[in-house]
Amino acid sequence: MKVILVKDVPKIGRAGEIKEVSLGFARNHLLLKGLAVLPDDPLAAKIMIQKAEKKQILASKQKEYEEQASSINGKKIIFKAKADKNNHLYGSIGPKEIALKLGISEDFISTHLKTTGNFPLEITLPGGFKSKVEIEIQKDE
Repeated sequence: MKVILVKDVPKIGRAGEIKEVSLGFARNHLLLKGLAVLPDDPLAAKIMIQKAEKKQILASKQKEYEEQASSINGKKIIFKAKADKNNHLYGSIGPKEIALKLGISEDFISTHLKTTGNFPLEITLPGGFKSKVEIEIQKDE
């Protein structure tokens, strides 16, 4: 029996996919719990439209991430921070500060830098777009 999944179902498929399942599984599990609908159900058309819209949004975001990756690739960022005599910072330079200087979301950075010096940082944006950035932390006198 063919069904259209309304929600992600482990080991079966993702929301919006059309799947062939056994009649009993469809009736007793998927349809009963609202995890799927039949192809002739009015909700099925709505689900397919939403799936197409999500795909279009994802494609536009991919272009945006690619542009961001190319714009920050090779940049060098300089921070000045207070540090002790052993060059350990009083605090750290974290994702928020780095992302603010680069103009990207801090969700893509997880590094906390706690000493002065030069640090290479590879940032991976969604879609697999990678950029390399160099961060220099100088001791603030």
